[in-house]
This record gives sequence, structure tokens and C-alpha cells, in this order.
Amino acid sequence: SGALILDAVRNNTERITDFKVRLINQKAESWLSRAGLKGKNLKIEVPGYINSGLFTHFTEVVEQGTPWEDKVEYKDEELELHATVKAVKLDDGCFVTFAEIPVRELNPEQQKQTADWYNALLIRRTVP
Repeated sequence: SGALILDAVRNNTERITDFKVRLINQKAESWLSRAGLKGKNLKIEVPGYINSGLFTHFTEVVEQGTPWEDKVEYKDEELELHATVKAVKLDDGCFVTFAEIPVRELNPEQQKQTADWYNALLIRRTVP
């Protein structure tokens, strides 16, 4: 499983505006296809986490102290993932784990989208 510890980034009114990566394991960096995330803000490095609803869920975990778990579909310009994500409050942030949902557990439309994405990725990597 991938794992991260995220610290809340707050504005001058103490509102959470982002999360900064305090710690991240190798599985998470590999799975997100992004190295060097430690110390960086998610809005910049993993922009799809806003539209996926993860930012809202992580904020609720920190502000309410209630653990959260759900299946999530994440998409951005470079990445499409399906995962079970869990988050629990830790200090002024949260501890997040995620496990990839195997393609066979996706519905047919999600399976097709995933196959299309992988094919596009392979084409991009083989074309100079």
C-alpha cells in the first residue's frame, strides 16, 4: 500500500488551503509516478486531488477528527488511478493510505477507460 503523512497548509484565517507532504513511502511515489514529493504541496504536484474530492475529505478528517475511507477515481493530465483510500487525523494533518483497485473489480466503462489510458501511456513512452 501507498502511504503518506500530510500536514495542513493554512492561510492567515487558519483555513486549510492545501496539504504538504511530510512523509511518503516509495510505493506511493511510484504509484503516483512522481518522485521527490516530500516537502511539496499537493495542489501543485498532484492537481487532480482537488477534483477527485480528496482535498475535501482530507480537510474534513483534520477539522472533524473523523476517519474516512472510500473508493476513489483519480485523474489528471498524466495519471488515472482507481484506489481504496483511507485517511485518519494525525497532528494538524492526516495519515493516508491507498491500495490500487485491480482492473477486474472496475465496471466495464472504467475497465475500458483504464485500458485506453494505459495504451496512450505506452504510445507516449515509445514515441520520441
